[in-house]
Amino acid sequence: MKNFICCLFIVGFFLACNQVNKSPIEGAWELISWERYRGDSLVWQFPVNITGSDIVIFSEGHLLSIGRFKRDTTFIDNYVGAKYTLEGTHLEETLIYFPNQDRVGQTVKQILEIRNDTLIKSYPCDNDWKLNESDYSIEKYVRLN
Repeated sequence: MKNFICCLFIVGFFLACNQVNKSPIEGAWELISWERYRGDSLVWQFPVNITGSDIVIFSEGHLLSIGRFKRDTTFIDNYVGAKYTLEGTHLEETLIYFPNQDRVGQTVKQILEIRNDTLIKSYPCDNDWKLNESDYSIEKYVRLN
């Protein structure tokens, strides 16, 4: 019995040491707000000028976003697949799948903030991580899991 307890302790120790630190953004998130600005002017916002839904799932350096929006009588299907890196508040997404094929392969730099169960992304940023204040978006998501 003494050897059994000792073996359990050793196995537990190794399992605890081998746990991978998950990124704080890993999991599923639902879009609750999206605002587009040009300078100081709010150009449009979700869900006011456009309705629908979108869910993004972050997992081990990859993300998948899928949704459907409606503007007036037109439906807009959204799909994004990307590789991502996160260092502190700096999120970079390199687009693999995107509705506008001209954007595939591009990297989008974003400022990320997490407040409780809300994820906030502001973009695009330049190479010094300064938000392009002449034309930018702010997206807010709530954690689903």
